[in-house]
Amino acid sequence: MIQRWTTLPNPPDLKEQARRTVDLFVVSVLLDAGAGNSWKYKESITGSTFSRSEGLGVASLHMFESGLFSSKSEQPYQVDGERQFFTSHFSFGYVSQFIALAAGLRKITPEMVASAMQVSDANPMVGVEGRSSLLFNLSKALEANPSFFGADGRPGNVIGRMCFSI
Repeated sequence: MIQRWTTLPNPPDLKEQARRTVDLFVVSVLLDAGAGNSWKYKESITGSTFSRSEGLGVASLHMFESGLFSSKSEQPYQVDGERQFFTSHFSFGYVSQFIALAAGLRKITPEMVASAMQVSDANPMVGVEGRSSLLFNLSKALEANPSFFGADGRPGNVIGRMCFSI
């Protein structure tokens, strides 16, 4: 994964690589809560099938790489709970309206998790709603602690708070 990032046109520096890795680890741990005995994840690239924690890990990696946890389409390799705002101007007056957009983890729904985890009647998973709720609640915790997670609410921003340099 890191090797793939370093081949991108604008490769991330070592700190950003560490941030991305922490971001991925945090959501992977939250998603790894036991899937039941029947659930499996089939990786489309290799055709390999995984179950239990291994399957949850592979699925969360693909969710991360697809940008499911990111508020920025141009930067899929991050997890954030940032609230984004935009201003809309109405043609009839001076009114500006600020509307919060669902960003990063705040946009996660049970349906999105189920789809990404390939859940179906034939491939049931235990606890889809609980996993979604954990991710949503993580967004609130990240946002509530900007001194650790920054204004953009990234778990990986704890790298900047650590006592070592990369």
